[in-house]
Amino acid sequence: MYSQYLKVKSTKSGNIVVSTTEIPANVPVLQFGGNVLKESTPPTDPNVLQIGTNLYLSSSGGIEDSITHSCDPTCKVVCLGERAILYSLYVIKIGYPITFDYSTTSTEGNNTFQMNCNCGSFKCRKVISGINSLSPQQIENYTSKGMLSLFMTDPRFK
Repeated sequence: MYSQYLKVKSTKSGNIVVSTTEIPANVPVLQFGGNVLKESTPPTDPNVLQIGTNLYLSSSGGIEDSITHSCDPTCKVVCLGERAILYSLYVIKIGYPITFDYSTTSTEGNNTFQMNCNCGSFKCRKVISGINSLSPQQIENYTSKGMLSLFMTDPRFK
């Protein structure tokens, strides 16, 4: 994994995580830390990551807590049981931000999770929520790239 090559960088719009080395496409970048939480309602901590139906990872205090959202992400989150691993979607150059689309890891609706987006991408959706806020085209695109976990797309896991 490439976690030892990641660092937090301060920008005028806030902190971001960048790579200090080139990261190849389709490789594990880091494993999310934190404690596994089994909750019937989503936790209120903004750094909690949903990894299954009513299953979450708490914030860890590690660099993964600083990974930001982008509507045109450089990475995807793959959930494996009670683990979550960040994979690169394509080659990430030195200094490029490490990001993922927060909508790809949340089944929450606008009433429980919503944030304004200022990612700066030409694909920016301006408001981010869970998977249900994505258009059918976005869901199809993300599914084809393996960016949506089974708990989000397969009715057997809902």
